[in-house]
Amino acid sequence: GSTCPDCEAILTWKANGTTILADFEATATLDGATGTITIAGLSVTTQGIGLTLPEPPLVGWVDGAAITLDDSTAPAGVGTYVAVGGTQYSTSLGGTLNVTVTYIDAQVGGIIVGTFSGSVVDAEEDNVTISLGSFQLPIQ
Repeated sequence: GSTCPDCEAILTWKANGTTILADFEATATLDGATGTITIAGLSVTTQGIGLTLPEPPLVGWVDGAAITLDDSTAPAGVGTYVAVGGTQYSTSLGGTLNVTVTYIDAQVGGIIVGTFSGSVVDAEEDNVTISLGSFQLPIQ
């Protein structure tokens, strides 16, 4: 084990200008078989965010990795937002989320730090703008 203290899990974003903090749950999970990292957050007010990040081809997980999530990357790479009331918005339905990984130690017990922004769309083609998204999460 590491001698460092556990890092605080932080996941926050804005949806149409309203700041949301994943204060109920915030996780990053590494799939050892595929290299995919799934970031998930839920606020006590029931809003949620999910980012399924496929390992970048060729270079793998490196600091500065830029990942685009849109309808062409689903289902391997997808971004979702759930509003109060349960309406689901997703990059698989439209919109694009851009994720930048500023620092990563891509292993269980490691950490992933980065930012995200863009837009997601629901089944009725309504759009939600996601801005100022940031995460600092221990990897499970």
